Amino acid sequence: MTNKECFLVTAYCNTEEKKQVLQKTLNDLKRYNKEIILYSHYPITEEESNLTNYAVYDYSNPIVDIHQGSMLHWVMVENFRLCTLYPDYGYAAVQQWKRGLLYANMLGFKKVYVLNYDLDINDQLVYLLEKGLEQHKSVLLDYDLPQQNPGMHMSLAGIQTQYFLELLNQINYLDYLSTHHDNIPENYLFNKFNSDNTMVVPVGEWENIATTSIRMGEQSFVEEFYTRNGYKWILGQEKIFDKGVESNPDKVVLCLWDVEDNLEVEIFIDGKGIPLKDIKKTDRTIQIYLPIPYSQITQYVGKFVNNTFEHVEGRLKIIINGVEIEKELLRLCTISAIENINE
Repeated sequence: MTNKECFLVTAYCNTEEKKQVLQKTLNDLKRYNKEIILYSHYPITEEESNLTNYAVYDYSNPIVDIHQGSMLHWVMVENFRLCTLYPDYGYAAVQQWKRGLLYANMLGFKKVYVLNYDLDINDQLVYLLEKGLEQHKSVLLDYDLPQQNPGMHMSLAGIQTQYFLELLNQINYLDYLSTHHDNIPENYLFNKFNSDNTMVVPVGEWENIATTSIRMGEQSFVEEFYTRNGYKWILGQEKIFDKGVESNPDKVVLCLWDVEDNLEVEIFIDGKGIPLKDIKKTDRTIQIYLPIPYSQITQYVGKFVNNTFEHVEGRLKIIINGVEIEKELLRLCTISAIENINE
């Protein structure tokens, strides 16, 4: 039993596309004759479970409080950088590794091949881990982060659990917050699994064979939240960067871009309409200033408390071409910015 090996597949598959990718990965793993553990923070279907030896649904999916840590997503439009913060799901991923590896060790697996559900698994990768773990306690893919602390690519790793049990048990929310600082989970886990006998694989040796199916592009947050029929929009705090010097005028800005046709914009504050100029399709990037100080915006849309919003009913409404923007999206203005960059 001491030589038992397994795949540990981490997943959060909340779309049909992701579910199909997960099932393909589980099917592809069958040919390697190793047992499969699926560890998911999203409910597991019967079809997915039937492709594994062990399937664990952990409903906790802990998210870092947005006031303690977050991820910045942004896109450049002309000289504007449009930004929205995302909750930091890094600790949720870290917890999957911790609990999944401890569970694998409890089952008697000593060599664990950890992979993300969307990794395009292939013989070269499996052979790399198998050969590496013959002589090393862990095999990590160097993430090549020159501006940050050393990191590991979390799509794939080989771990001999017996050497890391103490470190795994040290992982918790407070440890993550206190030690990862401005880094990312890839740095945090690298520091846990980079031992006195670790094989760190240089980027050039793995980047062409370790590819993933699901990618998070810089435009995806715009497509998810801010794209409408014939235009894109974002509401947030105005920031000005003049030759690297930041100033915050305490203003709320509605920014519209990629306008394909004339727009009729209506803005209501406490039921009173704000007079606005007509917006023509010839306009490229439009900024509309709301008569609300940004420092008071939470009084109109609500605010984040423990990663949920305290609700404020209907004080701000924005209607574009007869369609009201959902209050859930207006709330994002409390964690969004329109940055005017003057180099």
